[in-house]
Amino acid sequence: MERVFPPLKGSADIQAKAPSTVLQVIIGGGTVVTAKQQPWPYHMPAFGRKLSDQQIADLATYIRNAWGNRAGSVSAAEVEKVRKEDRPSTAK
Repeated sequence: MERVFPPLKGSADIQAKAPSTVLQVIIGGGTVVTAKQQPWPYHMPAFGRKLSDQQIADLATYIRNAWGNRAGSVSAAEVEKVRKEDRPSTAK
């Protein structure tokens, strides 16, 4: 089976200065686009309702610094900010 998911090692998204992309995927999950070679989508489940802000920050920090990656740590405050940005506004 060919590689379905992009590698975390050396990923520009993983090592970006701002961790928002990593946090959005951990919080909201993700889906790999289907293709002729892979007609069924693979899903990463959302963990936003299962993990606390600190747990998500710890996970993101680990991913951003494992496998030779070298990126800054992530704080619970950054996770909270991404959660708030991703919520649909109810203001009229």
